[in-house]
Amino acid sequence: EILEVAGKDIAGAPVIEIQPAAKKKLEGTSVTFSVVATGMRPVSYQWLHKGQSIEGATNRQLTLQRLLPSDAGAYSVEITNTQGAATSEKAVLTIEELGAITSGLAAHFTFDETSGETVGDVTDNKMSGTLFNFDDGAFQAGMIGGSLFFDGEDDFVEVPHSDLLSLTTDATVSVWLNPVLFSGGSDFDRVIRKDVNYDFVLIKGGVARVHGIGKTPYSSPGNTVNAEIWQHFAYVAKSGTIQWYKNGEPVGSPLSGRLGELNTLPLVLGNYEIEDDSWINRPYQGGMDDLGIWQRALSTSDILSIYANGLSGKPLSEELDPIRIESFAADGENFTLSFFTPFSARSHSLQIKETVDGPWSDLEGLSMEDQGDGLFSATFAATENMGFYQIVSLPPPPVFEDDFESGAEGWTHGGSQDEWELGTPTAGPNGAASGSNAFATDLDGNFEPNTDAWLLSPVIDLTEVTIANLSFSEFHAVDVEIDFHNVSVNILDGDSGDLIQQVFLQAGSTADWTQRNIRLAGPNAGRKIRIEFRLVTDTVEQNFGFFIDDVVVIPN
Repeated sequence: EILEVAGKDIAGAPVIEIQPAAKKKLEGTSVTFSVVATGMRPVSYQWLHKGQSIEGATNRQLTLQRLLPSDAGAYSVEITNTQGAATSEKAVLTIEELGAITSGLAAHFTFDETSGETVGDVTDNKMSGTLFNFDDGAFQAGMIGGSLFFDGEDDFVEVPHSDLLSLTTDATVSVWLNPVLFSGGSDFDRVIRKDVNYDFVLIKGGVARVHGIGKTPYSSPGNTVNAEIWQHFAYVAKSGTIQWYKNGEPVGSPLSGRLGELNTLPLVLGNYEIEDDSWINRPYQGGMDDLGIWQRALSTSDILSIYANGLSGKPLSEELDPIRIESFAADGENFTLSFFTPFSARSHSLQIKETVDGPWSDLEGLSMEDQGDGLFSATFAATENMGFYQIVSLPPPPVFEDDFESGAEGWTHGGSQDEWELGTPTAGPNGAASGSNAFATDLDGNFEPNTDAWLLSPVIDLTEVTIANLSFSEFHAVDVEIDFHNVSVNILDGDSGDLIQQVFLQAGSTADWTQRNIRLAGPNAGRKIRIEFRLVTDTVEQNFGFFIDDVVVIPN
């Protein structure tokens, strides 16, 4: 009826009026394709990925959740009715894998222009902002190359709307600021604003604030912001919390809250956009440099890395030079070595070697002092032989590890024909992968028919870990028909127990213990999880089953 009222064909073969559009998404997020077609009703839809039909994808819209790199590629849809058929153009889905700090970076304005009426986004998204009311001299030296100075009267920059600038549950805004004054006659100074979706304002008393859902304010502690000095600020929205950062470190506690409603209005830097007589002038006065907006939540170490880069005159997108020796001094019989590290939460080792080609060895008997802001000093006795010194950041400790040699605290198991047990295998691999103990569906025999039994880890807290590596040793012996017999590893939500993703699925047999390494990113990290090891069989071909040992999760 709507098509008829609109004067569209409702009697012929399908004709596609609106084609599905190409999309660019971050690993772990979701995407929706849609199509609009005329023609006699009813019509049927079949979506395709790389030319192959997608099971169950038979609606006008196609939504994919928890995207993986393998979901990238061309999508199209076949539309049919009794009068004929039509196939849409291909819409290419590009998926950016998590990894580098630039993953999920929607826009990055360096303000390194020296003149002109626009500022450019240096990401591949190539958005640009138009300058309004700026006088000559607005482009000045900044913290990292150039910067843009706002006069506090009527300057602003307008960046046209893009879906990439729409921030939802997880997001990050990072910027270097050099404020001149606070609130010259207004309630607050507007640094950025995407209408009611998100903003960044400075309040009297040195408070930084973002407004979220229903314009709810989420503020930093007082005296966070200082005038007439370059400072780095960021806020991170993640799973219902908002955390403020200054100069690489968290300020205040995480605030319970979310960003605001999505909209299609432009991103405005330095003020509101003037739209009507009700507009309130709330200008920002001062310098702005290296503005980044992400469609994901950066980690604490990511924020510290951005700050460390800025101190070295490097933009957020460059590789971090992690550890820097600042000074080396002698005081009587002691040496003091001062160094900067962005990995302040890690342990560090001071190492020495006597010759260029000699081996490094850890220096014992030193005193390490944390001086704040990533600066440390190491004091140690001078040795008889001079040599070469280096600081090493030690790998982060595992978030979780269990070799089952001390029991299996927190592990649970169940299901039908559950025979999971802990001990020394005398069947299958005839021993543990390491030590004496392993978990198995049956330590000394075969599994039972119609087994569907699971082994579940304790809760593993990856709240502050955006990427991790799961490693474990496994042995399995089941039938080769994967639809009837299989072993799997699944990631479950640590609170609800709901399935997040199956990350491992095999059938058949291994010759011996085999170590597996699985990358945990996107929806499988940044939250509390549990790891489920599962054996599923039918009534035939009973065998040794599934054996597990040496489960380790390490931040990547």
